[in-house]
Amino acid sequence: MQYVVKKNIVLKVTVAFLAAVLLFLGTHGITHAADLSATTTATVAINGGPQTISTNGAVTLPAVPLNGDQQSTTVSLPNINLTDATGTGAGWHVTVSSPAVTAGTKTLSTGLLKISPVASVTKDDPTSSSVPTVSTTADKLVDSGAVTLLSAAAGNGMGSYIADQSNLTLSVPANTYAGTYTTTLTYSLVTAP
Repeated sequence: MQYVVKKNIVLKVTVAFLAAVLLFLGTHGITHAADLSATTTATVAINGGPQTISTNGAVTLPAVPLNGDQQSTTVSLPNINLTDATGTGAGWHVTVSSPAVTAGTKTLSTGLLKISPVASVTKDDPTSSSVPTVSTTADKLVDSGAVTLLSAAAGNGMGSYIADQSNLTLSVPANTYAGTYTTTLTYSLVTAP
């Protein structure tokens, strides 16, 4: 009988203990994994990169056979590739200029070399900011001083772009000496709109 009483007491104590545990959990609630949270702070340094400008090489204007009259010769210009990876949003503009057209010691007068306005500008990367604005609407003389072709206002021009240039035209006066003439177009990407 003592054995049955002890077993009965052990059973009652076990039931009482389980009841106390269930009561405790019922009043304090069971914490689920979904109720727990933790945080992680992620930090990244984004460093500014370069500003770059390039064109796709040299061009040759068609030959001009002298005939006693002023003539002109025209060539399509290659694209201008532009990148502003500085991350400053300062804005920029593109200029082009050229010295006089020469053949050895022979020099053509200034005011004979014209560049047409940029035909269009597209984003090379779709996440680039707004495309720059074409600054000229008519042919401009590039051998008489710098001509602004494009401009990007502050907050724009961040990313990479392709500017589709139009034409370069050289007027050849009737009194031009025969020879192979050259000049160099210099494109400048200048910070500040």
